[in-house]
Amino acid sequence: MAIKFDIDLTPEDVAQLTSADALAALVQRMGYDTGKRAVVPAQAVGLDGNSDIQHIELLSEDAEGFLRIVFVRMRSVTAKSRNLVVRTFGRQTQDYLLILTSDFEALEFVLIEKLRQQRKGPVGDVITTPQAKVFVVPRRWPQAMLRILRRLTFTACDEAGMPDAILQYSKLMSVFDAAHYSGEYFQNRALFADHFLRTRLRVDPAWIESPNSAFAKVSQLMRRARDRVGGKDEAAIRRELFEPLFGALGFAAQAGKKSNDAAPTADYRLTSPRGAGTHGGSGICVGAVAGRA
Repeated sequence: MAIKFDIDLTPEDVAQLTSADALAALVQRMGYDTGKRAVVPAQAVGLDGNSDIQHIELLSEDAEGFLRIVFVRMRSVTAKSRNLVVRTFGRQTQDYLLILTSDFEALEFVLIEKLRQQRKGPVGDVITTPQAKVFVVPRRWPQAMLRILRRLTFTACDEAGMPDAILQYSKLMSVFDAAHYSGEYFQNRALFADHFLRTRLRVDPAWIESPNSAFAKVSQLMRRARDRVGGKDEAAIRRELFEPLFGALGFAAQAGKKSNDAAPTADYRLTSPRGAGTHGGSGICVGAVAGRA
């Protein structure tokens, strides 16, 4: 349970998820405790008599019993069958992350959120309604969801560095919220049209241009940069590292203030070389703060 960062996942890792054992291995790799793994009889959770349910298995439960991961195999994963399972587990006090599938071709990850609502009427008591947050990972073509899937990794710890299931559940909530805006290489919250990002952007000259030359220059500059500029003052770091980097990336860099100036303004204004020195062009303001660390 020493994992502190999200693990790296590849399409090949996801392609191997063809059994409950494989899912349990992934859950363990992600930092969840699988010591209490066990098959759960359908009648034990109130799902007996439902012909859609083929197999239920507890994959993980933290030491305090706050957060559980449960695998459910169904004959067919439909909205009706999913809602039944969510209502059933949502009545329990623990928080649940469910993994649903019928044939392992698609894996449906479901986080149960418990919404508290005040009932209308003279009593006005508070009721809890379970709600499903869902994203689906196609096992054979998971590329678009890899960034989301890897973020399920157990990384939340308390002040003593011990795994904290309550904080982890909060992280999972944010992961499932982000899943609704996620593409293969981006997370878009209505800033651009997805069609623009997936299609039109690819024919833009800047997209088509090869980055190999700039990458080679940046790699050369960053190689042993700590040894070259470590311990030097900010003026030297600007001259020997930042400004050559901006040039390698295709920017004209205009200093916005002198080194060691603590004013809350940008260190540089970056513009297109074609626009620099004429009418200013459009630009980016950056703060080269690493030299002060």
